[in-house]
Amino acid sequence: MNNYYRMDGWLKSELGPAIAGAQIWVCTQPANVFPPVTPPRTTPVPWLGPNPQAQIYSDNGTTQITQPIQSDGFGHYDFYALPGLYTIVIIYGGKVRQYYVDQSLGGAGSAGTPPVVPTYPGNAALFLNGTGVFSAPPTAATMTNLIGGLVPTPPNDATKFLNGAGVFSTPPVPSTITLKTNGAINGSQTLLNLVDGTGMHITQDNAGNVTVTNTLPSPVLVATLTMTPAQIRAANTTRVPLIAGVPGKIITPITLIGQVGPRTVYWNNLAMQYNFDSPGGWLNIGSASWASSAVITVNVVSTGTYTNTYDITGYGLYMYIGEAGDATADGSITWTAFYTLT
Repeated sequence: MNNYYRMDGWLKSELGPAIAGAQIWVCTQPANVFPPVTPPRTTPVPWLGPNPQAQIYSDNGTTQITQPIQSDGFGHYDFYALPGLYTIVIIYGGKVRQYYVDQSLGGAGSAGTPPVVPTYPGNAALFLNGTGVFSAPPTAATMTNLIGGLVPTPPNDATKFLNGAGVFSTPPVPSTITLKTNGAINGSQTLLNLVDGTGMHITQDNAGNVTVTNTLPSPVLVATLTMTPAQIRAANTTRVPLIAGVPGKIITPITLIGQVGPRTVYWNNLAMQYNFDSPGGWLNIGSASWASSAVITVNVVSTGTYTNTYDITGYGLYMYIGEAGDATADGSITWTAFYTLT
């Protein structure tokens, strides 16, 4: 590939202002700078400018410039050409105003063009030697020790490495790791990367233990119970199941909403308890008292026995009247429980 070099020039008048619109001609050497002298009584020969004209470009040898070059408003001109010595001719107003011989481009001198860096061969094993040629360097001399012991000669085998005993050897193969998914070997797979998925978060403790946690929100369940006036009047004896026989653990808090139904006679006072039936008997988890309120809302929270969940597998949540109301009271109570299970 040829190397093209750039030349820049600026034209100014004797008084200093830039000269725009001047013609710049680039010629090889020796150059004919002025038009030929026409002999007497002969027809003048048309003059096409200084010659022989050099091949010049506006870039690195792709776009050729048709001479002459015109100087711009700053008196500037530029071009690219191969290394060598050139004559630059300046014409302005139809006359040769100045010319410059032996203008060097690319470091060329009187001896001709400079040496060119050879083309890269595209082979990483070859290096540019002192004669300007790409060649393979000689094999390095055998390494010997100058302090103590011997540095062994490399075996020219990429599979062998220098071990702690000072010997080039093949490293041992690491222990085989068997990777499985749901008990099935992963075939040729050599990497098992567990990643989080929808509703699933994976953590590890850097000791080989991996924990998968469900991150999906628990669905909110609804249970409804209507206690009749007869059940309410039978105080201390009626235990009515609101959530019965649900397998799992209820997550607290549980929201209970009691809606008093139509009645003509109000209770003097009611003490409503909500209890869990368990193998060890009743577990009173809260109570509420009211006389004539139409709606009561309570939140069942954790107790000293159960910190945040109540296991109701095979049992349930029951409503219980702990204190009798007016024997003539005729209203009902509808309880609605909003709860979630683990």
